[in-house]
Amino acid sequence: FGSIWHGTLEGDGFRRAFLGSVAAATGSGWLPDPQAPSFAARREAMIDTLADAVETHLDLDRLTELTGLPR
Repeated sequence: FGSIWHGTLEGDGFRRAFLGSVAAATGSGWLPDPQAPSFAARREAMIDTLADAVETHLDLDRLTELTGLPR
């Protein structure tokens, strides 16, 4: 299977059903974990991690000054 549809697999229900059917079709014993965090929750956690790293390791005042934007 292949997909070029941006965001298609972001829908938790669709992704679990689709990947479950792929696993079944290939004889894999994989089953989706209904307790797994949602796509949105995982994306938010990754964005928070990135934001924390940027805040910790970059001089935001200097970057803001360079852009000419108000802080």
